Amino acid sequence: MMKSFKESELKVLPSGDFELLGMHCKSCGEIIFGMHPLCPNCSSPDYKQVNPGKQGKIRNFTILHIPPHQDWKGPVPYALVEVEFPGGATTTTQLVDVDLVRTQIKVGIPVEIEIREADKTEEGDSIMIYVARLLA
Repeated sequence: MMKSFKESELKVLPSGDFELLGMHCKSCGEIIFGMHPLCPNCSSPDYKQVNPGKQGKIRNFTILHIPPHQDWKGPVPYALVEVEFPGGATTTTQLVDVDLVRTQIKVGIPVEIEIREADKTEEGDSIMIYVARLLA
């Protein structure tokens, strides 16, 4: 079985596919990544759930040369990208499967979101996260 690391942002479906979660505020019109009890922009409780999609573009990025914590299992250095989805919702995640020496990361480059196993529960269930990869 697969579980989401952050259920307010990622819904893992029984089929193994996934949906990203977002909200469209009916008061201010903002489209926000992730589910929140109130709109982070105007504090309105009046919103509808939306799916921001799985493709977007790099809005901002940074290359980190220090692991985020001592148990980090990923590569170092690694890239974090802010992804902007159609409609304006944004999220920050790791950019994967990219050679940071040979690939020039730029604002505006298209990316696609996919899920990967980050860890396992004590019961052996996969804990899934979402990451970005460059579109070919």
